[in-house]
Amino acid sequence: MFVRAFLTVAFLVGVYIGTGIAHRAVERFVSRTEGVTEHQAEITFRIVQISMYILTLIVVLGFWKVNLSGLLIGAGFAGIVLGMAARQTLGAVIAGLVLMFSRPFEIGDWVKVGDKDGIVTDITIVNTRLQTFDGEYVMLPNDYVGSNEVTNRSRKGRLRIHVEVGVDYTTDVDRAMDVAKEAMGDVEDILTVPRPQVVLKSFDDSAVTLDLRFWIDKPSSRRMWRAQTAVISAVKTAFDEEGVKIPFPQRELSGRAETGGFRVSEQPTIEADEPVDADQPGSAVRRDDQFGDGSGVTESGGGEGARTTAETCADEATGAAMSDLADRRGTETTVYQPAEDSLLLAETAVAELSTRDCVLEVGTGSGYVAATVADGESGSRVGR
Repeated sequence: MFVRAFLTVAFLVGVYIGTGIAHRAVERFVSRTEGVTEHQAEITFRIVQISMYILTLIVVLGFWKVNLSGLLIGAGFAGIVLGMAARQTLGAVIAGLVLMFSRPFEIGDWVKVGDKDGIVTDITIVNTRLQTFDGEYVMLPNDYVGSNEVTNRSRKGRLRIHVEVGVDYTTDVDRAMDVAKEAMGDVEDILTVPRPQVVLKSFDDSAVTLDLRFWIDKPSSRRMWRAQTAVISAVKTAFDEEGVKIPFPQRELSGRAETGGFRVSEQPTIEADEPVDADQPGSAVRRDDQFGDGSGVTESGGGEGARTTAETCADEATGAAMSDLADRRGTETTVYQPAEDSLLLAETAVAELSTRDCVLEVGTGSGYVAATVADGESGSRVGR
């Protein structure tokens, strides 16, 4: 028992000393090797340290004659459970290890990851941190970084910038390109080598588009915007001085003569002394029995003016009813003639009113309702 305890303590002390030796060895390796960052060296040491601790645990358990088969089986099941529960975290850790050794970017680089753009401030085993140009800090999981396109704008120490400008179709394009190139040559915020370039890019709706290309060194957001602003200002001033027109959006409309199509012919007119054909469309012929079934349908003309006998009879009945109501009031038929709804309203009012009710008629037009209520047996008072 005492021997096992002594061996265990001695082995643990040896492992502790061994980890220190491994740490110093990794540091010496980093100092002698170019291209290996301190962060990568730290990750390497941590991996070696964890491996030594796992080996130490297995050896110590062997000293105490512990059955490792059961522990290994349990560890296997525990690993499966942990792997299912923390698969995203494990994925980020594995992606972090890949990023550490593939080194697509380093701290201080200007990178674009997916739709995120900023300066790398920290790289850990789980995530990568960016500082955007709006002053915000964005933490990106390493699995997101590994699964998206990464653009490093600081790797070569210089960056090419594009600015597009359109010139009118009537402009001499070669002259416009020379003017833009000379204007960019006078800007101090861009590199002279490689030299600025002006190329024709496309024919757009209202202009011929020129692509202005120039380089800056030590890329950063501030230097990029400053150089771009200076180039745009210089080219705009040069175009104004040389009479190169930058057009507004415009459209050109043109027409053409009519070459065909349908025309609507006019209806032929019938003279007064010509005989009228009853079957001719548009004739004003009255037929009391057009369909031969005694229906009495009458045509009084073609088009929208055509009326039937039924419609005429309905109008006559309405006029008779209105005249009857007007006669009962003793008024002229040409002024405010009441209609059927006036009669219904008056009869309903008389049936529902009592002697103590007061009726106020407002805006009913003919006054027929008020007169009927006043003449009724209810004795209700009427005010208008």
